[in-house]
Amino acid sequence: MEAVVAAKIAALFIVLVISVIFGNTPYWVLKRRQTPQGTRRRNLFIAIFNAFSGGVFLGTCLLHLMVEGREELEVAFSAYGVHIEYPLFEVLVAFGFFAITFIDFVAELCFHGSSSVILEDKKPKPPMAAVETSTIRAVLLLIALSFHTIFDGLAIGLQEQDADVWQVLVAISVHKGLVAFCLGHQLYQAYKERTKLAFILVQLFCLMSPIGIALGIIITSGNIDGGAQTMTSAVLQGIASGTFLYVTFFEILSTAFTHGQSIWNIVLASVGFAAMAAVKLLDSD
Repeated sequence: MEAVVAAKIAALFIVLVISVIFGNTPYWVLKRRQTPQGTRRRNLFIAIFNAFSGGVFLGTCLLHLMVEGREELEVAFSAYGVHIEYPLFEVLVAFGFFAITFIDFVAELCFHGSSSVILEDKKPKPPMAAVETSTIRAVLLLIALSFHTIFDGLAIGLQEQDADVWQVLVAISVHKGLVAFCLGHQLYQAYKERTKLAFILVQLFCLMSPIGIALGIIITSGNIDGGAQTMTSAVLQGIASGTFLYVTFFEILSTAFTHGQSIWNIVLASVGFAAMAAVKLLDSD
């Protein structure tokens, strides 16, 4: 048990460091004068990172989270002498999926709501109008992504084996780096004249995954009934799997696989999935 807790604590600090580095890198990027060639290189890097992380997320969700979570739920019911044929774990996954879809829908509605006011106004816009819209979008994006990343961290904190911790950490680290970079870019751009506030908001986002990991450690290490602990872990893992599915298909692969994108995105996503399949194959459990 100590090895698992140690792995989770190490993962907590690794995710925190990755988030801080990638989240604050856009500050230095925006300070430099961007040339067309530099912008193309940055966009290429993001596209490659995005496609690869999509494959990694898909592999982690299908080969690890859903398999392990379903097994945990069966063990929890067995502890209470209950046998159930109903696909309850899949219902939990769907609940997580639709919950995060609703959160993002509300956020997107707010984006369009604030934008439509400006678009429908035929009068000349004051410069602050565009800045205010950009600021609202960045803050709402911060809230929506924070909800995502808490469950990402929870997926790490709920693991029962140290090998599983590292496997999920790989997937989350790749995606977390990309998300932190993109969010940091939005925030530092929205608060060009208030960089200290942008810095504080980025650090708050960086803390979300570690908070999720800490919650997972508390749940799995608490002095509660074994069956209740396993049941709680399985339920939360099912919900976390749903958020993984949403992030994979609607935020990563939907961008990488849209028409006009390079076929190499498919190759990179396949490589990411193959890497997680290889990790699962080598898993001693």
